[in-house]
Amino acid sequence: MQKKFLLFTFLVLALLFVHTFVFADNNLGDELKDSMNKAGDAVENVKNAVTETTDNLMNKNNSDTMGRDTTNNRNNGYTTVRTANNTAFGMSQTTWVWLVLGVVALIIILLSWYYMSESNRTARKRDHE
Repeated sequence: MQKKFLLFTFLVLALLFVHTFVFADNNLGDELKDSMNKAGDAVENVKNAVTETTDNLMNKNNSDTMGRDTTNNRNNGYTTVRTANNTAFGMSQTTWVWLVLGVVALIIILLSWYYMSESNRTARKRDHE
C-alpha cells in the first residue's frame, strides 16, 4: 500500500512540474514588453528629477551665500583652554576610567565565581546528608 501511495504521489508531482501548458499565454510577450517600457520610463523620470534637483541646489549655492560668513572667521576672537589635561600619577582621565572599569569587571567575575563555588559546596553537602 505504501509503494502505491508513493508512486501515485511521485506521478502527480511529476505531472505538475513537467507540463508545458500555461493558462496565461495569450499576448504574454506584448504585456511583458509594455511593463518593461513603463518601468524604464519611470526610472528615466526619477533620474531626470534627481538631476534637476541637484542642478537647482548647485546653482542656488553658487549664487547665494544665504547669510553665511564667507570669511571663515566665526569665533569673534574667542579662544579656549583645554581643561581636561590634568593627570594623576602620570595617567590621563581616560586611562583611569578604563582602569576602574577593568577592576569593577574583575570584581564582578570573582564574586560570580565565589557564588557558584559556594552553591556547589552547599549542594554537595545536601547530597551527602
